[in-house]
Amino acid sequence: MICLVGRRSLPGALAAAVFGLTACAGSIGSPVSLTPNQISPAGFRDSGAQLRATATSKSVLPAACAKKYLGCYTVSRKHGLVIDWCDGPTSDPCADTKNYTWSGDVCKSNAETCNPIEQMTAKWTGPFKCTTKIKVCGDSTKGTYEADTISIGKNPPKPTKSYAYKQEIILSGSSAGYVGFNVGP
Repeated sequence: MICLVGRRSLPGALAAAVFGLTACAGSIGSPVSLTPNQISPAGFRDSGAQLRATATSKSVLPAACAKKYLGCYTVSRKHGLVIDWCDGPTSDPCADTKNYTWSGDVCKSNAETCNPIEQMTAKWTGPFKCTTKIKVCGDSTKGTYEADTISIGKNPPKPTKSYAYKQEIILSGSSAGYVGFNVGP
């Protein structure tokens, strides 16, 4: 038998084979490189964090909300909607909010890519220091929260009952999920 690999080149050949097989096998991680504090596209649940939201004004969290949504709310045609968001572990619910850049547009619920629409717009502000008056902070002054203000455009949408709209919640460039919207008076 003829040996084509010398004794000293065997470790190098093994390392090359492992590297090649690893590259071909792919990974379950993000196809794009992540920056610090950026969550994977698989969502915020990978990090063990829990998004929490409370809506102000005359908003409703209907019982019939589809499981595909993080939550569902009614947006007033007259007053819009404000949703306060925070993120963190159960022990400190708003500890991680400031670690992310929060964004996300409102679109039709059947849209595959959530591009902004004229009927409703979202404006994100914060982070703001938690106070005991902010419900999403859980009666705590620890951590921060974000305000997500949904405004009605010049051509307001018609009232709906079937979650005809959704908002993509994006944390540091990665989709964390969607919120369903009905439109009310």
